[in-house]
Amino acid sequence: MSERKSNALPLFNLLLIIIMAVFLYAENKAQKQWVLDVLENNYYNNQGIPILDFTVDSAQVIGDGFLLSDAAQEEHLTGIKFSGRIANTKATAVSVATFKLMVAGHEKDFTVSRISPANSTAFEVYVPDLLPSFAREARIVPDTYMVHFRKD
Repeated sequence: MSERKSNALPLFNLLLIIIMAVFLYAENKAQKQWVLDVLENNYYNNQGIPILDFTVDSAQVIGDGFLLSDAAQEEHLTGIKFSGRIANTKATAVSVATFKLMVAGHEKDFTVSRISPANSTAFEVYVPDLLPSFAREARIVPDTYMVHFRKD
């Protein structure tokens, strides 16, 4: 039997070199932002973190028992303000919940003080220096939170 070697690594390296060349020779912020967006999407897709569409107001799965609803975005100062409601699908209350919003190479932490079981709480996050064309899709990852169990 002969062994077959995968050609995936050399192809990946070639793709990475091409993407970096585009980034280095990009003439404007939009082109550089596009390269960062491609790299970020590839990484987070491999991590299984869902993409959230901030132009859709229906419920979308964040993960770890949380949903995003009433998602919206608007231009604000030099960037974009993201807003919506984080829903808790757990049977227990959650407090001091910290989330990370990731969009086009930017990361912003935000905290929701309390989310009751089967309820939701509003949030707003401002991301400066973000072009509107890159703000439609983002990711939200639950970071830390406290769970409150009720004693009977």
